[in-house]
Amino acid sequence: RNWNRSWSDLGGETTRTAIVIVVLLLAALAQAAVFPYVTTANLKPDLVLLLVVARGILRGPREGLVWGAIGGLWLEFLTVMPFGIATIVLAAIGFVSGYGKTEGAAGNITSMGVAALATVVFDIMAMGSWLVLGWRGDFIGTLTGVTLPSAVVNALLMFVVFRVLGSFAPPGRTARQTYW
Repeated sequence: RNWNRSWSDLGGETTRTAIVIVVLLLAALAQAAVFPYVTTANLKPDLVLLLVVARGILRGPREGLVWGAIGGLWLEFLTVMPFGIATIVLAAIGFVSGYGKTEGAAGNITSMGVAALATVVFDIMAMGSWLVLGWRGDFIGTLTGVTLPSAVVNALLMFVVFRVLGSFAPPGRTARQTYW
């Protein structure tokens, strides 16, 4: 059995789209229903964000945008986030991360930095939307006590996420040559 399969080996576009939807659904379920109960010290891994950033870096802006939109929708359906915020922000983060370096160890280091920055951007946008809706929480305290430590955790987790998603790259082709 050949375990080194690429996306192009997995069947038609419908099959690949279904796989993306299911992978992001499972990530959103883990993030919304499991991680809040197994994490400590206010550390919150953002698995959907990590998948979106990694896919954008590996496959370019178009695929980052698509993964961000799908992942954002799943998060909105499964959490109390105001509708539209996660979709818009994750789609933008996926699109922008698609312009990062895509290959080898340098790509992995780049992805870790982008993951940390994306965590801060996403959380600031989410907290900003809550502030507009009347939330009176401690913005600075949340930023320093939750967001920044989570950015470090996400950067470390990105090392694994980037490697796993990178293993699905078709041999002999760069990420920019194949979007699906």
